[in-house]
Amino acid sequence: MLGQVNEMCAFYEKALDAASLRQKVLSENLANINTPGYQAKDVAFEETMRQAVAQEGFVNPHTKNKTVTAQVADPRHMKFGHFDMASFKMPVNYQSGKLDINQEMVKSVQNQMIYQQMAGKIGGLLSGVSYVIDTVK
Repeated sequence: MLGQVNEMCAFYEKALDAASLRQKVLSENLANINTPGYQAKDVAFEETMRQAVAQEGFVNPHTKNKTVTAQVADPRHMKFGHFDMASFKMPVNYQSGKLDINQEMVKSVQNQMIYQQMAGKIGGLLSGVSYVIDTVK
């Protein structure tokens, strides 16, 4: 069980890193909104996360060979797939066209919400581990 928690924390850590990168890119866009010739950037966060979750199981980043598959208790639950921590990279793409400050601000707020959700997930996992440890004592 602790291995699964460690792996899930590693997954959320990568998601936090990606959200942090996206926030940096969005901040650069906002800072350069009136700079002539500046080419806006964005991070393909949602698509990369969707691809990572759509694969077949989680690979332990330490052993590289132990696969953990998420348990699904209800057919309506999302099925997790294969996830290789080493291949989890967030691409930074250049955007074409003029920057819209309103769209950039909306993206920034959405990104902050994603970051808070991932941080909450890690907190929940660690809180559960702490509860189990306290009840076993």
